[in-house]
Amino acid sequence: MKGVFLVVLSMLLLSGSAFALTPAETDAALQKSVTQTMAARGMEVLVDVARVQEMKDLKGFYYYKITVKDKKKPAMSQDQYLFFNGTYIVPDFINAASGASLAKDLKFDLSITDIDTSKLSLIYGKRGAKNTIVKITDFECPYCRKANEYIESLVKGRNDVAIYIMHLPLKIHKKAIPFAEIFEAGNIMGKNFSHELFSDDKLLAMTDEEVINYFAAKSGDAAKFKGLLKSEQVQNILKNSQTQTEALAITATPVIFINGKRVDGFDQALINKGFSGF
Repeated sequence: MKGVFLVVLSMLLLSGSAFALTPAETDAALQKSVTQTMAARGMEVLVDVARVQEMKDLKGFYYYKITVKDKKKPAMSQDQYLFFNGTYIVPDFINAASGASLAKDLKFDLSITDIDTSKLSLIYGKRGAKNTIVKITDFECPYCRKANEYIESLVKGRNDVAIYIMHLPLKIHKKAIPFAEIFEAGNIMGKNFSHELFSDDKLLAMTDEEVINYFAAKSGDAAKFKGLLKSEQVQNILKNSQTQTEALAITATPVIFINGKRVDGFDQALINKGFSGF
């Protein structure tokens, strides 16, 4: 649904006068047009339109959040942010001087997601820290590895940050699940293998058995470590991650939440912006 939704909204063009409509009329026009456009394409959805902010520097334009839910699966929803002035839907405005995306910055600033970290494992810091980072990640994903390295450099020496991991092992990565199990087994035993799992390319060339033996030797109790890998305790942690990523409609990695503000992909500018708010 997401791909079609984005295409529909990016192509949508409305007729009429932007300056003849009140804000409430603009809301209604957008609601009607999006609903009709998606219905015309055979999509049975519920559409909610929320006006988030008036754009002072873009006269007549408002910033909107559109939430679309599948009527057959109402728990499944997709959010899209866009600009609308009563006539035109605009997916984004790009600053000609800096190349910065206005939509991306506004979405980051205005959309806060509350994530339950009680069942997530810590990679860095202590629970209850003033600032919270949640990384939806795959240890084999190259961009997850870059994001991890960059965030490690930013938090080094800080005691006001807690970083949690939510696993999303991608099917294209054969070692993603074994690596996630190794991290969680080590974490239970008081060992943090996250840095090595993210950064050591030699692990990718090893067999699963060789990797397990390698970390088992580092765990301090090889038999206990190996017993934990497929244990109910570890598998429940991975299942909880799956449940939470599905609820957040996240299908790709990395996604990073910095005090609830979402960063999709390895976006240094937004990561820096998140840290500037600490």
